[in-house]
Amino acid sequence: MTSVPIQVSNVTKRFGDVQALDGVSLSVEKGEMFGLIGHNGAGKSTLFKLMLGLMPVSGGDIRVHGTLTGGHDFRQVRLNDAHPANVKPSAHGDSVGHYEGDTLVIDTIGVKVGPYTTIDRLGTPYTESLHVVERYRLLDYEAAKAAMDLAEKEWPRVGAGAIDPNYRGKGVQLEFTVEDEGVFTMPWSATVTYLRAARKDWEERICAENVGHDYAFGYFSDDAKLPTDETPDF
Repeated sequence: MTSVPIQVSNVTKRFGDVQALDGVSLSVEKGEMFGLIGHNGAGKSTLFKLMLGLMPVSGGDIRVHGTLTGGHDFRQVRLNDAHPANVKPSAHGDSVGHYEGDTLVIDTIGVKVGPYTTIDRLGTPYTESLHVVERYRLLDYEAAKAAMDLAEKEWPRVGAGAIDPNYRGKGVQLEFTVEDEGVFTMPWSATVTYLRAARKDWEERICAENVGHDYAFGYFSDDAKLPTDETPDF
């Protein structure tokens, strides 16, 4: 990880047979004004789109305040490794994984705390002590369907109705344990089970005060409106 606000390292970008960027490297220090000059088609706009995360890089990497960008936001998990002695907090934290039989175990610490960060949709806060352990395993269809039916009874918003009705393959079950001595008096665990969804396309969404979600538990408000502003501040 680096303290340089913007770090571009050996970035390449291809569009089919067209090489738009070839081994671009640069760094922008805090408070520095940086100019990018080039003729039409040199790749200036492409580089900025990569830096903003609007498209993935073909090679190399881009870090903004230490966080990888240049594509969709994602978490990195290092298999069969240990957490470093000093973890630098980040949006996804530091995740290491290993297999216990057929179960993938992922251990995460170092999730960055911000002024409005929450651990769930209900607004529960967390502290720098947050420690999450995830356990992923495959289930036969019958066991996965039974688990999803039970979850649907306990919390109807899990969306069990979106399962592909023709699918009879294996499902995935995630059991996770949360520890945070700054918030919770004891560790707690929960389980989520997934089967293949009926929908094929997954659009990206930004949740804005649960607009358009008429939840059964009274979270929805008829007065909820999408937030607007003259300039983007996110």
